[in-house]
Amino acid sequence: YWVGDSVWSIPPTTNFYNDWSSSHLFRIGDSIVFDFETELYNLMQVTALDYQTCKANNPIKVLNSGPATIVLNEQGVFYYLCNLSNYCDLGQKISIIVHGKNSFPPAPSPAAAPVEPLLTPLFAPSSSPEPSTDGWNVPDSPLPAP
Repeated sequence: YWVGDSVWSIPPTTNFYNDWSSSHLFRIGDSIVFDFETELYNLMQVTALDYQTCKANNPIKVLNSGPATIVLNEQGVFYYLCNLSNYCDLGQKISIIVHGKNSFPPAPSPAAAPVEPLLTPLFAPSSSPEPSTDGWNVPDSPLPAP
């Protein structure tokens, strides 16, 4: 996967990368690619706390040359950011949730069956004062309970 389906740079919105990440199902064995210009950006794998505070006080991994390919080889949540200038505060950070090899996306909710009218008028009912079924298609069998 190319992170963000684009280059790793300052995004158009602060939650751009996490919106992208949450729309994908990552599994053990997948690879993610951070495509960035070496002179302009970097990539740090950080702890959850460093991710939340946009600091790279104790980075797990430092990648200064782009593009950088990360093989997702274990299950869990992984955090990445660019620690140059205020780029992380501007949204250049992402959390990636990696599922096991046999994980499947949640099943979609079944669509509700369309409701059909019980009686279908063939033409406008007569103006007779007595109730009548004239002009209505009445089923021969009993109607199912709603």
